[in-house]
Amino acid sequence: MKGRLSAAALLLLSLLSGAAACGEPITEADDAGHTITLGSPATRIVSLAPNITELLFYIGAGAYVIGADEYSNYPEAAKAIPRVNNYSTANYELILSLAPDLVFGWQSGNGQIPGRVRALGFPVFEIEPRRLEDIPALFLRFGRLVGREEQARPLAADFTRRLEVLRQQQRGKAAVRVFYQIWNEPLMTLNDSHIVSDVIA
Repeated sequence: MKGRLSAAALLLLSLLSGAAACGEPITEADDAGHTITLGSPATRIVSLAPNITELLFYIGAGAYVIGADEYSNYPEAAKAIPRVNNYSTANYELILSLAPDLVFGWQSGNGQIPGRVRALGFPVFEIEPRRLEDIPALFLRFGRLVGREEQARPLAADFTRRLEVLRQQQRGKAAVRVFYQIWNEPLMTLNDSHIVSDVIA
């Protein structure tokens, strides 16, 4: 009838709107050499390290974090998230029950945990930033995976700007001899490829 859409037109509009809602799959390579593909941005996230939890909150995805490690205590809201692991062990049954659609891990900080979670069938994205310059790109990679790229972009640009200001302020100053101790027995420090070494430098 005049003024009404035909059944075929309504079906076409429905299909088009459904396709637009689904969008393109999201594919990202992590720092451990794994590539993950998500059908849509992750909204049920497990964070296996405090640096990851803080970053997710920073880009506006804190509400999506349904499980975190026991040291995730910033921002304040992170303290209420169920604890799923520490630096050496994880509650795999709890992770299974949470049914995350994405797990973020820290390659050098989580030991075998990311691999075991991956073996359970969950997509795991491991990070290992080694220089301060790696962090803005990390904002953007996380943003793409969790549907917060628009929020992450200005934060990445601001981090880059502030880092350059700091470098300009410190340029030409005398170096300070530093020993960074991470354990006492046996005495342990970090090599020069760790991000803490870059921060000290």
